[in-house]
Order: sequence, then C-alpha cells, then structure tokens
Amino acid sequence: MSEQLNNMWTWILFEDKDLQIYSQRRNGLYYILQSPPSIIRNTEVRWLNDEFLHINLIWDNSNSHDYPSCFYILENVLGDACIIDLLNKKVILNKIDFADYAGSSLIYKTESGYKAVDAHVRFVNRKNKTVSLYSIVNGIVFGPVHYEEIELYTNGFILDHKALFNNRGDLVYNVTGYVKEPKVGNVYYNEEKENCLLIIDYISQLHIMLFPNEDDIFKFEGRYENELYVYDMNSQVYKKGKICPEYNNPLESWTAADSDYAYEGHSELELGLY
Repeated sequence: MSEQLNNMWTWILFEDKDLQIYSQRRNGLYYILQSPPSIIRNTEVRWLNDEFLHINLIWDNSNSHDYPSCFYILENVLGDACIIDLLNKKVILNKIDFADYAGSSLIYKTESGYKAVDAHVRFVNRKNKTVSLYSIVNGIVFGPVHYEEIELYTNGFILDHKALFNNRGDLVYNVTGYVKEPKVGNVYYNEEKENCLLIIDYISQLHIMLFPNEDDIFKFEGRYENELYVYDMNSQVYKKGKICPEYNNPLESWTAADSDYAYEGHSELELGLY
C-alpha cells in the first residue's frame, strides 16, 4: 500500500489496531516512521533512527500468536545491510553486503495448514563466487558453497551445470549432461537420455521432466497438476496451457507463455512497487 504526499512516497510496513509503521522516501532515502499518538498529531515520530537506501520485505509473521514479527532487509547510507525484526527492532543478521542479496523464499509445512514457518534468504557473492542460504529461524542452512557458474531462478539455482537446488538448500536433481536450450532459458536437453528438464519455478515444484511425443520426437511434453508443457526443439518454442476435460485435444486450450523464468542479477523490488 502506498500513496504520494507532498512529493513523498509512503509505504505501510506494518499495521494493526494499535500501531502503524510506515516508510517515506525523500530525496532517494527511506525514513521509517510510526504513526504518533493522537495527542501529538502532525508530529513525526521515528521508528528507526537511520535512513536507508533499500528496504525489502522478507517475511511478515505479524499474525503469529507466539511471537508477532516482520522481517526486512535494510541497507543504510554507508552501504551496510542487516536483516531486522522490524516490529521488535531486533537485528538478527548484521554487516552484510546488500549487493549479495538475491531474493528470499517462504518455507511452508503442510501440517501447518500451508502457513509459512520460516523464510530463507539467498546470498550470492559474485566476487568470491559463493552462494549461501540464511534461515530466519535457524541461521545459515546452506553454504557458503563455492561455484564456477551459477544459474539463478526465483525458487532455486543450478551450480556448475551439475546440481539443481531449491531455496531450502535441498539437492533436487543432478543435471549433469543437460544443456540449456539457447532460446528458452529454463529448458535443458540431455542428448544421451533423450529428454528435457524444464524449470517451472514453483515453490511446490521446481522442475518437471519432458519426454518425446509419440508422433513427433522433436516435441517434448510433460504435465504437472492441470497444465501441459511442451517444448518444440525444431522451432525452439516453449508453450504451456491448461488441460481442459471438455476438449479432446488439449492443444485447443493452450496459451503462449513466457519461457524465460530466470532470475538473473539483483532486481530492486522497491517495497510496494509490484
């Protein structure tokens, strides 16, 4: 939620019936403020004293009965970054390089009713060529692991053309022998096995396998839930579409999909601008 007031952008960072924490951007810097008590209206009250270059939400756990909290990664004007429990003003990881921050993922457990129970933050140091995962609950859960090459997706990464990991740090698949198709960044072909690995990049399912169509060996197909995925090797086109029971031919229900799911570089997701 955001609004523009007097050439300043305002984002709500946390809000309940007793407290509102918000950020205002002024001259390229973010100020984190709280709504003042009614008796001192029109007075600015700082929640944190520093000004910040970046603010990114990691995990809003403010509905927790045990320990309501909301976690952000902040970078101050000196270039120092930290992960903070903003609601409780508690820094849980300090002196990190914001340039290494490469996104975060919520961790779910089905026995918890699909509620998030943790969040993992991914750090990629491109100078030292290391990758690591930091758990809000448990600290470092993966790495730092050295790599020569890394391919980043929203929910996982491939190291050195060998191993596909999810953002939990689990080894999902050995991709040795699979080569990325040049025009479709999330399709990998294995000539020896005559199949393809497709990164669908879901939290619940990072990849599926595609196998040759019985009538056209250059078309590779796979299914996940109610969707059909097809990669045409001749045209180097990838499509996906819903499988509709009322159609005998599922091709009739296809729609073209953006094939490049790769999460390259470090996108600046300014809070509220999505």
